[in-house]
Parts: sequence; structure tokens; C-alpha cells
Amino acid sequence: MRLISVASAALLAYLLWASRGWPLIHDAPLMHYIAWLIDQGGVPYRDAFDMNLPGVYLLHMAVLRVGGAGDVAWRLFDLGWLAVTCGVLAVYCRRIGEGWGAAAAALLFAVYHLSGGAWHAGQRDYLLGLFLLLGAWGVARGTEQPGPGAFAWGGLALRAAMTIKPHAALYWIVCAALPGRDRPRTISPWRAAGLVLAAGLVVPAAVFDWLAWRGGLGPFLDIVNGYVVPLYS
Repeated sequence: MRLISVASAALLAYLLWASRGWPLIHDAPLMHYIAWLIDQGGVPYRDAFDMNLPGVYLLHMAVLRVGGAGDVAWRLFDLGWLAVTCGVLAVYCRRIGEGWGAAAAALLFAVYHLSGGAWHAGQRDYLLGLFLLLGAWGVARGTEQPGPGAFAWGGLALRAAMTIKPHAALYWIVCAALPGRDRPRTISPWRAAGLVLAAGLVVPAAVFDWLAWRGGLGPFLDIVNGYVVPLYS
């Protein structure tokens, strides 16, 4: 593992340097445009036809408001998200193995992401990974330590992922079932599962409340029922 970690770190340093000039390409400019349109008063899903979930727009709106629409801001966002994801991955893996293995997991993930090229920057599946890791970590901590708090923030993270890609809901359900197998020490498995499920409703409720407030809930449902389900799926 030490050799893998050292080799991965050297390769990562090269890929980081090579990626410094990555431009906004592929899906990112499209999501940037929709986020800009919403900031200008546009209604999501009515003024721009798109099948993505609204959590994607909120992330792009945050990048536009903080860093602007340029390549540099998007590059910094992508690298910052990568650093946080790798940190969570290392901490999660450190709990089930030795330190070099955790370092290798984080480094290999970073190498995989950067080796894919500029079109991988800020992709939805990549953004999804951080929320899924946080959710898995929360459920794992809840089974190991006293108190219900970890189950709650695990559920929050898992369903936040669903506002980016809908199939994350399947992982949320699987994680909610895990306490029944692992038997938490200080809370019943039923209560633990209920906390994961209940906490998971908070973020989607907030996001879709925002969507309704912006007038986009009706158009969103029209796209889901008229396009996504019968055609795009």
C-alpha cells in the first residue's frame, strides 16, 4: 500500500499541474447557463428545457455567485470538491484499515478523476460521490457510537444526493436498512432506520420548496411525466 500511495501521489502531482488550464466544457456550460438564467429571473424548467434535478442548478448558482462564470472559478470549485471528497474517503477508510490503505484510496480516487480529462470536472456523478460517502460514513458511525446524531446527518447527506441524481434514493434505502444488520449498541434498529429515512426528507423538501417558490415545480413535473419517464429513461 505504501508503494501504491507514493506512486499515486507522484502521478497525482503531474495530473494536477496538467489540469490547471482546464476550460468549461461538456455539461458544465449548459448548467452554468441555466443557473445564470435563474439568477436573471428565469423560471427553472419553463424557460430552459432540461431533465436534470434542481440541486445541480443550486450548486452552479453558488459557483457563479462566489467565483463568477470563468474557467478559473470552475477549476477551483472542481479541485476543492475533489479535496473534500478525498478527505472524507480517507477518514472513512481509515476506520476500517491502516493509514496507507486510506491514503491509497483517496489518492487513487483523485487520480481517476483527473485522468478523465476536462469533461469530468464537476460532473453530476462526481458531485454525487461526496454526498454518498458522507451518508455511508454517518450510518457507519451511528452503528458504532452512542447517540442518534450520526444517523440523522447520514440521512441528510444521502437524500441531498437525490437532488442531483434520482437513483441515489436507492442507496438511501439500502443504508437505512443496514442498522438492522449491524445492530447499533444504544438505539433500536427500527429507530435508526427511521432517523435515516426521516432526516432524508429534509433536503429534498427544501429544494423543491425553493423550486415551487420560483414557479418551476409545475414545469418540472411536466418534464418528468412527459419526457423523462416515457422517453429519457
